[in-house]
Amino acid sequence: MSIFITTGRYSKDSIAGLMAQPEGRAKAISDLFAGVGGRLIDIYFTLGEHDFLVIAEAPDEKAALAALLPVGASGAVSDMKTCVAYRAADVAAAAQKAKSVTYRPPGKA
Repeated sequence: MSIFITTGRYSKDSIAGLMAQPEGRAKAISDLFAGVGGRLIDIYFTLGEHDFLVIAEAPDEKAALAALLPVGASGAVSDMKTCVAYRAADVAAAAQKAKSVTYRPPGKA
C-alpha cells in the first residue's frame, strides 16, 4: 500500500462547526479511507499555512483520489494538497535500481 500525506485548510463554516460541536474528525477520515480499501494512519491539526495533515494508506493513487474527492467537493476544506510518501527502504531500493539506468542531459554527447 502507498502512503499519502494530505494537507489543507478548513472553510470558515467548518471551523464554526468544529467550535459548535467539537470533534476530532479521525472517525470521518478513517471511514473515507476504509471505503477505498485503505486506512487512516493519523491526523494532525496544525498551526500556520495548513489547518490539518492527514497520513493515510491506500492501495494506489486512484483509491486515494476516490477518498479525497468527496472532501474537496463538500466545500468544507480548501487548498488540499496530497503527496505520496516513500519509506527509506523504498528509496534505497529505487537507488539500487537507478545504478543500472543511464541518463544523458540535453545537449550533452
